[in-house]
Amino acid sequence: MKRKMVAVAVLMVVCSCMYSVNGEGLFPSFGELYTTVEMPSMARALDREPDNVVKQDDDTVIQYYSGIGPAEFDLFSAYLAQNSCSIGEYSMEDGVFSARIDKDGQSFTFVYDGNSKTAELSYPKGTKPEEYVSLKKHYAIGNIVTFGRYEQDQNEANGTEEIEWLVLDQKDNRALMISLYALDAKPFHAGGGSVTWEKSSLRSWLNNTFLDSAFNENEQSIIATVWVDNGGNQAMAFGSRGKDTQDKIYLLSYKEAWQYFLSEEDRQCAATEYAISQGAYVSTRYESNGKGTSSWWLRSAGMLQSRPENVMCDGSRNVTPNDDATITVRPVLWIDLDAADK
Repeated sequence: MKRKMVAVAVLMVVCSCMYSVNGEGLFPSFGELYTTVEMPSMARALDREPDNVVKQDDDTVIQYYSGIGPAEFDLFSAYLAQNSCSIGEYSMEDGVFSARIDKDGQSFTFVYDGNSKTAELSYPKGTKPEEYVSLKKHYAIGNIVTFGRYEQDQNEANGTEEIEWLVLDQKDNRALMISLYALDAKPFHAGGGSVTWEKSSLRSWLNNTFLDSAFNENEQSIIATVWVDNGGNQAMAFGSRGKDTQDKIYLLSYKEAWQYFLSEEDRQCAATEYAISQGAYVSTRYESNGKGTSSWWLRSAGMLQSRPENVMCDGSRNVTPNDDATITVRPVLWIDLDAADK
């Protein structure tokens, strides 16, 4: 019995010397045993969903695609190269190309049938196709997405923060978004007096200063320039008519705000710390996302062009002198999903 115990002890010491490194155990960590490596997918490369996905009993995931011509084949090949993949064993027979694709010590197989223009990608256990969400799904109505950057936490030392947007609508492969928070506090028109959205200082600021500071060149290229309806029908009642404008950045009208936000609670909005530092009034009675709410401008004129409409802290409508600098700004824009896909 003693000999058996000594033998086991010696074996344990030998194993420890052979396999332990810096105090690590004989086996990989339990988490490492279940690590799944994400591999490139044709879905991400082509911005389209697979036609079918099958998970087999051995956990192999197979994606099937149709309508894959030479152009799509070349796009996927370029995408693999960009993602530091290499090609292992491959063959070409009767118009069918088969290859093993290697990345980070793992592999998946790719089979392309040039005759039927179909592709099949097999990801064995231990790998998985990278997650893919189409732009239309990413910008689905009700989603909160990030786009552009702007000072928000009133700490310039840590740089600007990503802007969060609420997606309001999708039309003609475009997505309409409004900032989740009020980003700044500005008068509708710094000079006061009678003025519509067309000639307002706020419109000029949004389409120049804000556009250039919040979005880089690529982001600006996918913000659509749209015709903005500034007719009297956009106001609550008896609103002054202004000329329609072409804008990249604008504000909701009364009609649109009540169309997209169905309740006063939905229309309540909190301002960022930066906006508060710029003079935004903050309610001590109403809250949104755990913060006191602020009023925010609409582009619609009231009965007087000197008093545009705005959403109050409680989510109701109001008209206010256009030189009021305590009311906040929630920019609105349309993303061109076709341009974003390029």
